[in-house]
Amino acid sequence: MKKIPGLIFKAFLWLVWAFLMLFIIEYFNTANNDYNIASTVEQNPDIPHLDVNGTRLHLETFGSDTSQPVIVIHGGPGMDFNHLLSLKALSDEYFLIFYDQRGSGLSPRLEASALSHENSVSDLEAIARHFSPNRRVNIIGHSYGAMLATTFLGKNPDRVNKIVLAEPGILSPEVAPVFQKRTGGLNAEFSFPLLWFIFKSWVGSYHVKAIDDEAGNDYFLRQLIFGYHDKSHPLSGYFCDGILPETFDLWRYGALAASTVPNGFLDKNGNFVKNISEGAMHFKEKVLFLTGDCNTYLNKDFQILNMKYFANPEMKLVANAGHYMFNDNPVQCNQMIREYFGEK
Repeated sequence: MKKIPGLIFKAFLWLVWAFLMLFIIEYFNTANNDYNIASTVEQNPDIPHLDVNGTRLHLETFGSDTSQPVIVIHGGPGMDFNHLLSLKALSDEYFLIFYDQRGSGLSPRLEASALSHENSVSDLEAIARHFSPNRRVNIIGHSYGAMLATTFLGKNPDRVNKIVLAEPGILSPEVAPVFQKRTGGLNAEFSFPLLWFIFKSWVGSYHVKAIDDEAGNDYFLRQLIFGYHDKSHPLSGYFCDGILPETFDLWRYGALAASTVPNGFLDKNGNFVKNISEGAMHFKEKVLFLTGDCNTYLNKDFQILNMKYFANPEMKLVANAGHYMFNDNPVQCNQMIREYFGEK
């Protein structure tokens, strides 16, 4: 019996040794695979940008600035607006404003203390003031971007003309348990292929050209979220047929933003306690909800729970589309938005 602790220690040393050998082998197997990662406006000031609240955000506009302004808000947190550019088609009638949230996409990487939902709302308010100081704006928010748009709406109902919420996530503590149950907490099922994929992605992060301190982490998290194409992926319910696309239009993931911003919604026990929808009922005009008919997580039934926080909500289903409906069926999305924006 006295030998068992010694055997356990030896087994632990063997596991550590085997892990180090695997790391070294895989590291040198990929020695010629230096992975490039996109520069931010911090490294490349030629990237279109706007200085907002002391930080420089990647921001691009399309259409005439004399037209009705439309602010497009991407999801995540941590994603960017690249996958939403199908909305550019609306620029023949509207002035489209796309931007990458702080710590995301091509916007600079910031300290964790600067990354919060409240700061992102403040950035959105500043962008609205900059481009439309004297009139109401239209807003299109997707996923977390729709949560951000909802908070903006609750604080500034008199600044919004029309608002599209494309599959917002959790808008109140009341619906949080429903999301948790539907998604299983987005926890991955253990499998050796998944474990090996995570290991390879982690090793690959050491081959990322370090243009800033977050480059390797951004690469690693993007791989975890969009690089594993199997129905066991915890995000499979967001996609038609449960399979993530082989390619996804994303400039650069913001790992620190993705891990930091959601923490502000939780208490010390990990419970969702933030009321994202506070004040939204004060907006009396129609709010358009868009929902993909393939999504089994944030689908019609879930959005019905979110819609009760608005005075005049309407839902439209996007055919043959999952959570990333602007990729899956951009024509129908744009048509629905045009019709809604054109309503008197």
